Amino acid sequence: MKHLKKYISQHTSILTVDFCCGTNPRMTQFILEYLMTRWKEQKAMAGLYFPIMIPLRLIYESQMSLMQCKQLSIFFPIKNWGLQIREENEQHVKHHLQQSLTHNENGLFSLLKMLRINIGFIPCLPSLLNCTKNLKHLHIIHDSVHLDTSHIAAYFKAVSALKNLKDLVMEVYSKTGIDVTDLLEMKTKNNLKLNALILGGCIFRPNSMANYLKMNISISWLSLFLQDDKALEVDNILRVLPDLRSLSKFGLSNCRFSSGRIGNLHPIATQLTSLSLVSCGLTEDHLLNLFSFLSKAKELLIVDLSRNQFSRRSVHRLAQCLGNIPCLLDLRLENVGLGDLSATWLAQSLQHNTTLKKLILDRNWIGQVGKQALFWIYVQIFFRNQPEYPHKITDSR
Repeated sequence: MKHLKKYISQHTSILTVDFCCGTNPRMTQFILEYLMTRWKEQKAMAGLYFPIMIPLRLIYESQMSLMQCKQLSIFFPIKNWGLQIREENEQHVKHHLQQSLTHNENGLFSLLKMLRINIGFIPCLPSLLNCTKNLKHLHIIHDSVHLDTSHIAAYFKAVSALKNLKDLVMEVYSKTGIDVTDLLEMKTKNNLKLNALILGGCIFRPNSMANYLKMNISISWLSLFLQDDKALEVDNILRVLPDLRSLSKFGLSNCRFSSGRIGNLHPIATQLTSLSLVSCGLTEDHLLNLFSFLSKAKELLIVDLSRNQFSRRSVHRLAQCLGNIPCLLDLRLENVGLGDLSATWLAQSLQHNTTLKKLILDRNWIGQVGKQALFWIYVQIFFRNQPEYPHKITDSR
């Protein structure tokens, strides 16, 4: 405690406080109370970030602090808390949040720029979002807890009213998903543009996403994990891609599309820095188009083609393409059917790469021969991730 007080007193410009799920509750309460005191004295509070161990009285009792808050996360994952404990705490925090919003409508959360919250709090969200006109980043999470859909319409309306919102993330892990068609149509009608749109487990009617993208051609990050694999919706989205001249990060998961549509990536090959096609059922025809795209995509930093089954011939062509991407930082080929020969080809293609910092090859059929071929690649990756070891690594075998 003494060392912590000394550290905090010397670092009054702390912007973000992050409490992990393993933090002792009494320690958490002490840290918060002490930080609140220091920040009130110094008037230097710039942000709060309470992912998990949020004290039950915090929102209601520290309204003055929250009025200066720029980052807030209210999130109770089941895997750490257990369902019953999580629901009890959600109800308690929801009650105090509503009280805070009721008694402090003027000024509360007025400086809030980032909000990450469980969708279990969705009844509070319309009121909360009405107090956060400067909000720029909104991250909603639904992790299979019962969803009350009666408040969805009010939530969509509140989100559409956020004129300054730039990043919208919705993660929905349920069998039914959430239909975001109305939200997309509101955004299109009001001409509200986003820099980043990341939707996981959401559904939408045909053309609604394509129509929004036609209006918002300046979007820079688009990532969609679809609830179903309707090829029509995906084809409509891919048809719009050549018009998105600012797009730098693109991802699709759990989808299917017609053979020729992947060719729509070609016009944006030179501008993409991240490409993710996970569990997309890529066929040989898809891969031919993809390899042609990769041969032009010299600026790619991240490539994720996990959970697609590749033939040996396809892996060989892929390895040749990856070897020609000079800036590649992150390569993910999880569960794609790699064997020893495929791993050897991959290792040969990456041996001259000097930038790769992450290589994920889990759930493949790589045996001892393949592991030996990849050994030196992983050694190089390990040392590249050590900030104190900037020296060039040479193979001394």
